[in-house]
Amino acid sequence: MIETPPLQFRIIETAELTDPDWQLIGECEIAGVPFTGNQHIVENLNLGEELFLAREPDNSYDPNAIRVETVNTVERATAKLGYIPGKSGGDFNKTVAAIMAGEIVVCAIVRRKQLDAKHVRSKVVLGVYMRTAS
Repeated sequence: MIETPPLQFRIIETAELTDPDWQLIGECEIAGVPFTGNQHIVENLNLGEELFLAREPDNSYDPNAIRVETVNTVERATAKLGYIPGKSGGDFNKTVAAIMAGEIVVCAIVRRKQLDAKHVRSKVVLGVYMRTAS
């Protein structure tokens, strides 16, 4: 496994990685959150929080599926939050899967959050980045 330095970010209206070795590939909402039963975790994510991305090439629904999980910490165990969007999100997962298949290091951070008053539909927008330097 490739070791990466801790992520640095600044919060303005969105969280951004400030390390010049990381390039933004794109951003997306987390798809499928209601199906995971972890909406409460999504609502408590912090701006700039790093999330783990894992390919699921054996996924019967979509061979380009990329699972989004929390990073295991003392305060919280790893939890599946959903997926990088596929067909409904312009096939963004195909782009990210191709980059990950090339053994390029990819990470995601919480860029923006929008919680509705009734917590029925909370939106978390991820920034997906690739490491451009070794």
